Amino acid sequence: MLNFLRMILSSAVAFFASGCSSLKQTSDEVYLRNSGDVLKPWKSSVEASEQHWPFAWASYSAYLHEADGKALIVTEECPEPHGLLESRGWELWEELPRVGRKSQVNSELERRLQNAHLRAEVWSNPAANTVIVAFGGTASLRDFRSNARWLLPSTEKDAYRILTNAYVPAFAASYEARAREENGSWL
Repeated sequence: MLNFLRMILSSAVAFFASGCSSLKQTSDEVYLRNSGDVLKPWKSSVEASEQHWPFAWASYSAYLHEADGKALIVTEECPEPHGLLESRGWELWEELPRVGRKSQVNSELERRLQNAHLRAEVWSNPAANTVIVAFGGTASLRDFRSNARWLLPSTEKDAYRILTNAYVPAFAASYEARAREENGSWL
């Protein structure tokens, strides 16, 4: 019962904390709330899209990991995400595991990621001075344990625990190694 009350209370707090500004938002507006500030109009959807397209495509790429067997219908309007990102100067960090349900597991980190259904990709672009760490979204009942981690007792298979205890250290080591390379000073 206590967990149910926590869920109701946290939902109510999230609803009231969002404010009413977004209720007036049109489909062509993007709103932004800076830390400690109120929700305000920020940019048009076109301006925001031009700025944030790499993040959306990297997330799409991580979510649609080909080893998961998800059908990816490639069209002119919706190209294959890896090819699109690479054609625009983005590089996939191949040294970090990209794990799907059907991936061949080659390391303990990959096994832990696969067991938690945690999919991640890291992309970088020196010209944009940007590194993107993108995660595949939660998409099934299998991911319920991670989505409900605040209400259920935590386990080692929880995606968030595996992320902080295993993936983040691997990412940090990769980042540091790349920063030490001759062309890595921008990191």
